[in-house]
Amino acid sequence: MPNAKEHVIFAAGVGLVGYAAYCAFLDRKFDIGEALLATGTCVLGSLVPDAVEPALHPCHRSVAHSVGAGALSVRTMSEAWRNTKVPADLDFLLGFLLLGYVSHLVLDARTPKGLPLLC
Repeated sequence: MPNAKEHVIFAAGVGLVGYAAYCAFLDRKFDIGEALLATGTCVLGSLVPDAVEPALHPCHRSVAHSVGAGALSVRTMSEAWRNTKVPADLDFLLGFLLLGYVSHLVLDARTPKGLPLLC
């Protein structure tokens, strides 16, 4: 995976900062174990686009690497957060998985190739 190292490092930082913001927003105590879980989940999420569409050639960005897929993922997650039937633990994990996915798209959008709108 080209640039996998950059995606992992960036997602780890985003996950840790995201967890700290999560704790501050919900007035929760910062827990090291939970922070590691959030950060690890964020890192896994950052690897999803290249797992779905491996970077085998320079033009590998399609649906999973698109603005539309990112927007749809955010919209789906916001609906899950509103659904009281979804367990809080699952919301937590899915939220950090999504954060990692979006962090990947942000880094890819900053390259000369950018991101396609839909595919």
